[in-house]
Amino acid sequence: MRVPVTANAQRTVRRELALREALAPRLPLPNPAIAHVARRGRRLLLVAYRAIPGEPLTDERLRALPAVVQHDMVSALAAFLNALHAYPVSDARRAGVTEQLISGAYHAAQRELPRMLAGVLTAREIAHLDARFARYEQVHEPETAPCAVLHGDLKPDHVLYDAAGGQITGVLDWGDVSLGDPDFDLAVIGMFFGHELLARLLEHLPDRDPAVVRDKACFFTTLRGLQDIRYDLDHGDPATAQRAVARLRDRDAWMASR
Repeated sequence: MRVPVTANAQRTVRRELALREALAPRLPLPNPAIAHVARRGRRLLLVAYRAIPGEPLTDERLRALPAVVQHDMVSALAAFLNALHAYPVSDARRAGVTEQLISGAYHAAQRELPRMLAGVLTAREIAHLDARFARYEQVHEPETAPCAVLHGDLKPDHVLYDAAGGQITGVLDWGDVSLGDPDFDLAVIGMFFGHELLARLLEHLPDRDPAVVRDKACFFTTLRGLQDIRYDLDHGDPATAQRAVARLRDRDAWMASR
């Protein structure tokens, strides 16, 4: 159940409701069906979803399954990504899905993220970030990248599976849906599931260049860290923001010389 209290939550849930009505039938994996929507005038009071059975598909749980089951689950996740990223962007825009500052793949407005975090990052770190952003723009030319609908948060808690049935039972939490480079979803999978699963997933996505995806994933991982820091600060949670800064410093070797 979701209870959208803030104005941003109202926008997020309205966008999700508008998108999923058309998107859900086109996806090969279930996502929670909407059981009830309560409104007071134009304001959303709550949205209740039907529960999907299953457990979070952690990398450890996946590797504990028989090889043939692992193969089928990775194949199913690849098919889900292909279907999601093939959804018409024009339809998604009509549902209110857009590029986002603190979620999704890189776009021009995010170029200022390092300076927006001047209160928690050092000047040297910001300079490092500027150099990384510049390299990404030069090598990958984001203005020419394909634009697709992104889930934006494909981590184990949001991918459920049934060990007995040997299948993925659903994909949860569409609050970060946005438009952007489809390789961002792959980067998030690599970040939370590990690079071994990402490599196996790429075997089922022959249209993706693994070397390009890996290089972009390094940048997108840093971008995701910056988004998390900005989100925490925007929501008045400086302690969590500092933990996000620490994670970014631990994860990215370039921060070691700060």
